Amino acid sequence: MGHLEENYKKYAALMETGNIQVKIVSAPRNPYEIGIASARTCYSSRGIITPQEITNDPKEKESAEKIARSTLKAGHLTTRQHSHFIFSISGVSRYLVWQNLHFHPYYNSEQVSQRYVEVKDNGDWYHLPEELNRPEIHSFMAESLERYRELIRLSIPVVEREYFRIHRVRAADPSKYQKEIQKKAMETARYVLPIATGTYLYHTISNLTLLRYYTMLNRFPLAEWKILVLKMIAEATKISPEMVAELPEPLPPLQVASDTDTIHRAMEMNKAFDSSLAGKRSRMVDYPRAEFILNAHPGFDPKTLASLLDAVENPLLSDVVFPVSLDPEANLLNQFTFTFQRKISHSADSQAQRHRTLAGSRPFLKDTMTLEPDFITPALYLSHPPLRDFYGRWMEHHFGRISRLHRSGFSLDALVYLLPNAFPVRYYETGSALAFFHKWKTRTCLNAQEEIFASSLDDISEMEKIFPDAAAHIGPPCVIRHSQKPRCPEGSHFCGIPVWRTGFRDVSRIL
Repeated sequence: MGHLEENYKKYAALMETGNIQVKIVSAPRNPYEIGIASARTCYSSRGIITPQEITNDPKEKESAEKIARSTLKAGHLTTRQHSHFIFSISGVSRYLVWQNLHFHPYYNSEQVSQRYVEVKDNGDWYHLPEELNRPEIHSFMAESLERYRELIRLSIPVVEREYFRIHRVRAADPSKYQKEIQKKAMETARYVLPIATGTYLYHTISNLTLLRYYTMLNRFPLAEWKILVLKMIAEATKISPEMVAELPEPLPPLQVASDTDTIHRAMEMNKAFDSSLAGKRSRMVDYPRAEFILNAHPGFDPKTLASLLDAVENPLLSDVVFPVSLDPEANLLNQFTFTFQRKISHSADSQAQRHRTLAGSRPFLKDTMTLEPDFITPALYLSHPPLRDFYGRWMEHHFGRISRLHRSGFSLDALVYLLPNAFPVRYYETGSALAFFHKWKTRTCLNAQEEIFASSLDDISEMEKIFPDAAAHIGPPCVIRHSQKPRCPEGSHFCGIPVWRTGFRDVSRIL
């Protein structure tokens, strides 16, 4: 019995139960043949070798398969990136998506929005590991959902006042905008939902990434991950049975520290991390040194970076498709790399994580658990004491419940699922000036999630200290498009504030 069959057998019971559903929406009919035809083409003196030739010509197939085996063994695997699988996935937790599916850059996902789609009790609105399949845990999840609903209800009047303060013209017909106000209330209420909350998504990966998923099958303790990957492999091998022979044997599990050691280390690390941030959401910890730039690009001075970031001089920077990554001159921006220390909620980081050209050293969330109350409070609640107090009391109760469950014998590996969306993610993020420019352009828009907006403002303030001329060209689309029409590309979703005149950094945001 091969390792794939052994893993199918090992997790058969879990694969047959539960709500995780995986289907292939679209894929090439012949991914294996595409891979080896492209490999064969590299050594072909007569032009392109087609997948059909591999299928129909036994001699060609034998030759191509030798190349396939050798490239697989040597790790020359770009040939496995030509074929992509589009999976529809449902019944998984948002924790799994954040910790595994969106932890790397080689994917594309479209996930149901927790900002704009209300979480409802449809019988399977969350995913828990088997260890937590207990009545008291299900009761706790139900209670969390009830607090979510209550926060939506309590915050709607506050959101409504702020919304019509910004959109004064819309206040003439308030009934027309109640859905928008409801969505804004949901956006902050989601902070109390556990990260076990379920989700569904389209997830597109290459053949190579699927091989990597299987290689890492045992590297993560989540049974949910193992079930998902094995179901993805089962779907893919229906289309391409030959893929089974290419699957590498999964790596062994990592050695993990005891819960006691994990908690002790997390306390020390979190304290040091927060202390160095000094109350900020973001702090620059590394930037390109003048000597390096001067050596690499003779004649460079800081104003050159500013000119490269000037959307008037290079309108590709303001194009919604962002084709500037294909501009040879603007590619100089990739030589400027910055590193920021960052702390935002799991809720916010699940969105910030989608900037895949920025490398974030996000931790295993379990390794940052201290069992003490540790949470981010949304600006909306901070602005309104009754909401702040209601939210704060629930957070104290929430973490107290997790702590008591741990003392009663539940493991951190399981209890991590009960952490609220408000739990902070502490990490470092590194990227080029071009990659950060794209993030700052999208996330300094007043429609962007409030925490990511505030964190981006911290980034720009840090940039000003080193490259003030360059920082002057950073801002939301309506600011960098100030010489174009329309200034705001959002159409009916215009935020309501002409920040190209008033200044986006001077806006007091609670929504």
